[in-house]
Amino acid sequence: MDLQDIRKELDQVDNQIIDLYFKRMELCTKIAEYKKSHDTGIFDPKREDEKIASVTSKANNELDKESLSLLFKLLMDQSKKLQKELINK
Repeated sequence: MDLQDIRKELDQVDNQIIDLYFKRMELCTKIAEYKKSHDTGIFDPKREDEKIASVTSKANNELDKESLSLLFKLLMDQSKKLQKELINK
């Protein structure tokens, strides 16, 4: 496998990540609708702590653990921004 083949495969993985991000944000829209109709707060620190613990437990090493933590904190931050926007409409 040469560098171009590896990059092509990496591009395919990146496209899957993009598709999954959009799917995640669709689900976050549904969460926002639920929270709005049930007058629930956007921020749930217990849920976030549990999610970070869950994803970092799958890491093979400290670098992966740090990377997964950063990635999911960013995803949750984007989710909260979206929820805030939708709930405050």
